[in-house]
Amino acid sequence: MELSLGTAQFAGSYGILNNQEHKLNKNKNEISKITEFSRLSRINMIDTAQAYSGSEEIVGNQFGNDFDVVTKININYKCENEKEILNNINLSLKRLKRKSVHGLLVHDSSLMLGKNAENLYKILIMCKEKGIAKKIGISFYSPQDYLNINSKFKFDIVQAPVNLFDQRLISSGLLEKLKTNNIEIHARSIFLQGILLCKKKQLPKRFDKWEQQLKNYHNWLNEQSLSPIDGCISFLKSIHGINYAVVGFESLSQLKMIYKSFNKDRIIQKNNLASSDLLLIDPRTW
Repeated sequence: MELSLGTAQFAGSYGILNNQEHKLNKNKNEISKITEFSRLSRINMIDTAQAYSGSEEIVGNQFGNDFDVVTKININYKCENEKEILNNINLSLKRLKRKSVHGLLVHDSSLMLGKNAENLYKILIMCKEKGIAKKIGISFYSPQDYLNINSKFKFDIVQAPVNLFDQRLISSGLLEKLKTNNIEIHARSIFLQGILLCKKKQLPKRFDKWEQQLKNYHNWLNEQSLSPIDGCISFLKSIHGINYAVVGFESLSQLKMIYKSFNKDRIIQKNNLASSDLLLIDPRTW
């Protein structure tokens, strides 16, 4: 497993715990330092999206072609025009200052259930054949989202949430299926938008209803003598088959902490922290 730089925070307002004091989209010097540190640390994958306002431009301006890029595209549900979809993709390439990307992903998996799914898939395949994207894929929130998609749509990459509370990719058996089909797996939301890195008193009141779940989590960390960041990353490293862990951060110092934790040897094999409560594990409900 390798690290992938998550750029949602580059937009300046991502996540329920986003610290407005850290606005990477306004701090070119900090991003330059992040670029150099990543290069020296051999972190060469970047995850971005059209929906992360301004992030593709930042990647294009600050990260050279020695970095591989995965970007996620937004397509209107009613869009049937091939030219319009291609123009949308080409705008991303223009912002990224690249002729091609490592991965071109559909950001909203429900688009692959609509009447225009076959047309969109055909265009993705064409992008792959023309070398615009080395691989094509999809981002989804739950294993069922992926399983509902027509099996004739073959993807090279999937991006899905995986963390100590959200272990659905594993428990559903989908992880093993993806591995068997040699699909590249990118785990995102590994800190559950920062919830797993916080003390309870730092969380909004709405999380009081999960006081026992959070207490169990912090007790587990204490029993294992782990910091929150080490707990999250060591858990992910224990999962065989994940290719990239997409990590979000608000500063160079945070990225350095993640990198340091990632390079520790300790791997945790067992925990009983998985939750089936979608109101907790799906940030869209917050």
